[in-house]
Amino acid sequence: MNVAVSTVLFVLPLLASCGRTAPRPAGRKAVAIPISFVPATSTEGFLKHWTLGSKSAWYSMERHEVLILDAARQTIVRLKDLPRDYGRIVATGWEHDKDFFIHFSLGADEGTMAYLDLNRQMIVALEHWAAW
Repeated sequence: MNVAVSTVLFVLPLLASCGRTAPRPAGRKAVAIPISFVPATSTEGFLKHWTLGSKSAWYSMERHEVLILDAARQTIVRLKDLPRDYGRIVATGWEHDKDFFIHFSLGADEGTMAYLDLNRQMIVALEHWAAW
């Protein structure tokens, strides 16, 4: 077998395996992480990410905070004291139009989805993911 063929037989499987994601955990890890909910007056410095009915979710990577604006009630709530060890906030919203989430990321290929119970004002589940 010549060198070109053996190189191709080695490199092709290696390239095919690149970009595959790691196996996802079987489910969300149940946790109870309290966070602070405080009134806010402005969305200045925040990015709007998601809208569901009269509510919209906003986030700030610099402040490491999230806002939930309810236009029908004319209220804005700021979520503070979010865990920093999961990375920066890159998205917020409602999964399946019901579960509020904050997407944290440590880089391009790994992150943590934090699911919140807005009534109890705490993170109730985490789902970590990664790719290689």
